[in-house]
Amino acid sequence: MMEISNNNNNQKCTTHKRSIEIICYQCNKLMCSACLIIHNKQFKDHTDSCDHIEYIKQSLSNYSFSNSNNNGADDNDNQDEESNCCIKTRISDIWSKLKDATTNCKSLETTEAEISAHFAKLHEFLVVEEHKLKKPIVSDLLSLTQQIETNIDELKYLSNLITLNQKINNSNNNSNSSATSSSSTTTTKAILDIYSEVYSTKEIIKSLVDSESLQSFIQSNIDTLFNHENNSQFNLNDLQSQYGSNTDFMILDLLFKFNDQFKVIANDSNSSNNNNNNNCSLTVYNDNTDNNTNNNNNQPNQSSKFDYRLITNPINNNLLSTLINQSIGLTSPKSSSSTSPTTTTTSTTTNPVQKQYLFTTHTNKGATLISLSDLLNNNNNNNNITPVEEMKFKIGFYGTFSAMVTIGEYIYIFGGRGQPHKYHRYSIKSKSIDIASDIPKMTEYISVCYDQKEYIYVLGGNRLDRFNTKSMEFERYLIISDESKKILSLFYKGMLYSIPESSQKILGIDTNNRKVESFTSRLLFEHPVAACHDSNGNIFILGIDGRFLRFNIDDRSIIMLSSTAKSGHYLSMLYHQVSKTENYVFLLGGGEHKNHRYSIEQNIWVSIFSDDIQLRNDCGSSIIEFLIMENRIIEDDDDVDLETTSVTSTSTATTVTKERRFEDLGLAPWLLACCKQLGFKAPSNIQYNTIPAILSGRDILASAKTGQGKTAAFALPILSALSEDPYGIFAVVLTPTRELAVQIGEQFRALGSAINVNCCVVIGGIDNVQQSLILDKRPHIIVATPGRLAAHLNNGMKLALQFCRFLVLDEADRMLGPDFELEVQKIVEHLPPKIQTLLYSATMTNSNKKLESIPIKNPYIFEDNNKYDTVETLSQYYVFMPAQAKDCHLVYLLKKHDSSSVIVFINNCRTVEAVKGMLNKLDIKSVSLHSFLSQKDRLNALKQFKSGKIRVLIATDVASRGLDIPDVQMVINYKLSNSSKDYIHRVGRTARFGRSGRAISFVTPHDVELVKNVEAAIGKQLELYTTEDEAVYRHLGEASTARKLVEIYLDEIEFGVKEKERRDERNELTRQMLDEKERNTNNNKESKTTNSNDNNDSSKKNNKKKDIKTVQKESITTKTAAAATTASSSKPTTTTDISKKRTNETLENKTKVNRHNNDDEDSGISLFKKKKK
Repeated sequence: MMEISNNNNNQKCTTHKRSIEIICYQCNKLMCSACLIIHNKQFKDHTDSCDHIEYIKQSLSNYSFSNSNNNGADDNDNQDEESNCCIKTRISDIWSKLKDATTNCKSLETTEAEISAHFAKLHEFLVVEEHKLKKPIVSDLLSLTQQIETNIDELKYLSNLITLNQKINNSNNNSNSSATSSSSTTTTKAILDIYSEVYSTKEIIKSLVDSESLQSFIQSNIDTLFNHENNSQFNLNDLQSQYGSNTDFMILDLLFKFNDQFKVIANDSNSSNNNNNNNCSLTVYNDNTDNNTNNNNNQPNQSSKFDYRLITNPINNNLLSTLINQSIGLTSPKSSSSTSPTTTTTSTTTNPVQKQYLFTTHTNKGATLISLSDLLNNNNNNNNITPVEEMKFKIGFYGTFSAMVTIGEYIYIFGGRGQPHKYHRYSIKSKSIDIASDIPKMTEYISVCYDQKEYIYVLGGNRLDRFNTKSMEFERYLIISDESKKILSLFYKGMLYSIPESSQKILGIDTNNRKVESFTSRLLFEHPVAACHDSNGNIFILGIDGRFLRFNIDDRSIIMLSSTAKSGHYLSMLYHQVSKTENYVFLLGGGEHKNHRYSIEQNIWVSIFSDDIQLRNDCGSSIIEFLIMENRIIEDDDDVDLETTSVTSTSTATTVTKERRFEDLGLAPWLLACCKQLGFKAPSNIQYNTIPAILSGRDILASAKTGQGKTAAFALPILSALSEDPYGIFAVVLTPTRELAVQIGEQFRALGSAINVNCCVVIGGIDNVQQSLILDKRPHIIVATPGRLAAHLNNGMKLALQFCRFLVLDEADRMLGPDFELEVQKIVEHLPPKIQTLLYSATMTNSNKKLESIPIKNPYIFEDNNKYDTVETLSQYYVFMPAQAKDCHLVYLLKKHDSSSVIVFINNCRTVEAVKGMLNKLDIKSVSLHSFLSQKDRLNALKQFKSGKIRVLIATDVASRGLDIPDVQMVINYKLSNSSKDYIHRVGRTARFGRSGRAISFVTPHDVELVKNVEAAIGKQLELYTTEDEAVYRHLGEASTARKLVEIYLDEIEFGVKEKERRDERNELTRQMLDEKERNTNNNKESKTTNSNDNNDSSKKNNKKKDIKTVQKESITTKTAAAATTASSSKPTTTTDISKKRTNETLENKTKVNRHNNDDEDSGISLFKKKKK
């Protein structure tokens, strides 16, 4: 580019001293008119690439990004087209490239998703094949464990008999000494009776493996398994009272009972073993099969019955690659030829459909699969049903009527009368039991329910355990006072409810706080025999006398329904919804107990499936779904698209809902399209539960874990309602921090772009006049911090809030605290009394429940988490260190995780600036965020961090609430907060929307109690984060030096002094407002007192029954007293007294709130202490 001189603000060519007027697009040079002549002689092919500034300005003025309006055809228009050529062509070229790139991106994303779906099906196929291969192993393991348990019971019995005989001999030899006999009895090792379950089967097998002989096995377990001190069946005194002195007959009779008890079981075991011998081969073989068989011929036949050998061929990767290439291929973008799979299917296919079935077990060690449509169409006139399939098992289901729960493709079965210490998992796809394991000792009747997350809660007697479906482990959880059998257990709105057998009450268990409450009513049955529930809090209960009722958990109402036949047995009862207007209850007894169907809408019982010969009393049932193609159930090896289906099931204990969709929430169609465009896949729990309630007009009090989409939960229904009636200020959203207000405003604009929603953000740090002008235009949505919006109202601004429909308090636990109390009340005074109020927060505290100052009526309460809870994808650690070593540890972690996006939380503004300055001096680029910064600097810092330009953000708790920065991989607590609630909000900035994240807290010896409080609140322990001490303390010197230099600089510039003074002034103004409010309150009280006294005087004067003199005296006395009272009560309250009182109350509030963070945001009360006068 040629040289240009600047003279009198005119850019001129240094060679010809003329103004620069021409540009050459091809060589990108600026020229004067004289230079153009030289340039065109030198570059003849550049002539058409040069433009004069006048033509350029004219073309820029005429060009529009809207529809072209150049309709003329004169010479000037032609010249415009020519001069417009370069710019217009360039813009068209850019647009064409953008469209092509976008189309290609969408195509690539679609293809990538299709590839993932294909390999997901391959993985699912491999899992099913694994279950098939394990099926005989699991089956024979069941047989062997049952045989071991039977043999142990035999051994216990015979050992008891031996010990009993020894006692008889000792008694005969020492018949003259009863004391000796008694002493002998107390010192004899007793054997536990045969029904005790001291050891699980795994422990017994382990002990058998370690024991070389029978004697060593018994001796090693003499104090546990073979300890019969509590044995009652073989008590010598009881037996002598029964048999008398005839001990020979006693021994014979006990042997007779032994043979009678174990003979049948032994035969069953042998027969089952023989049957298993024919089906105990794995289907994977190699060339050495014959050799292995010959070698095994030398082994005893008994062990060969279960001697499986896994025979595998080495995996041929080339062959596997060929098979994959045959099933999936990718076309080349460079040619039209396809590299699709080499084999194609020409046969016609039928789309699979889902069909519901009833999986109902019976007492004959089996289960029946019945089409649910057959049961719905079945009635008294047409009572024959043909089951789809009958299945046989080696376990019994008696006693599992409330102990079955279905999750996904698995049915979990707990306990039962035959195996109270076992649980089994049945695979719906492979139609087999793939897991059988031990459970802690419980009563034989167990009731279970699923919390829709990861735990199955197991109630047996007075014990409540929980089973983790991921780790497959049990945890003893709670002891309750009620020891009776539980007919039903269910989860509803975060609470576990259970129905005891015989106490006319319903238990409510808060599993988060481990507290138990109960509801008692005489209308509840003394002996319920069956129960089920729907998803709306309704419990249906059947009594032993056939009476039937419905109990609602929400309003605790009881409605008696139509009765049915009496039953003396526990029965399986299931709820099923066909549609919103068609709901049924199935009662399954089978055989002589019959099967019935109850219509909820018609209140009628109908007998169904009367030809059922199986007894189903005391056995569990579940409603499941299968894929159906060509009138048959799709097997595991069928080639169908399983990814597009989801298994939905309902069991006697719980209901697993279908896949959630935004289409089911009642939102406007344009908003559904916007959600799809923004990538919203499925509503979160809080969105799914609260959006329909908001659209129906209910007030909301909702709490959920961080990162669950709380903003969209209230923004979507507000925008949906706004589109139907877009008039004036429609909603006011209040938030505690400016950054959160800006973020919520952005989300409202993004979601409401289709209807051009007008959203105004009202926060501190921005010009008041500019905000007032925007508010005068009546925006649809106002998102504000309470301090600034209240200031506008106090300054006399008249906002048209009389037609406002919604008031939202985001982070409601803080909004209802003392920091914002005055401002929120001021805003509420200007809102209509019938406004719909929505309260959202990540933590539910007592402040949320003190709603006197908020217009909230009969709210829909939703709580999706523990009081203080964190997401499962968050890993939480601590590092123990001296206080002086925090800086070097911080530098060590940031350099170790140099590619991660990190937020470092610190409790006060000065330390934030000091740490930021230290890191920048050590070449770790960081930005700070706190309330001492101007609003422009705060937004700029947040923008740099969100964009990824800066990867480290040092912040106070201003950044701890609500900010959605999805890519944050780590949160570091430089100083732990005194509040566990603040800890939850801080670590909630990472691991959002299902992503993984890490939180590391710096802990000094003074912070140990804080760590304990945090661990108690979140219900888990922080893990120790291991560091390399040598690597850490390598940074000690440079970190200390940099920190000192920054501290000196902050002292020189008097950092934060002006900001503190401004806050003191704001604090004084707020105190004056509170004083004025209190004076008005006192004056109102005075006027009420005076009016009351005047009324009393009047009533006394009008009393004509008294003597005139007496009346006069009383009147004078009354007037004198009234005057004295008025004088004393109307004594003016000085401003100083009120100010002192208000100061004390403010300090008390601060103490109660226990605010450790000197970074309050837009509140009316300063957290800095008032300067001493």
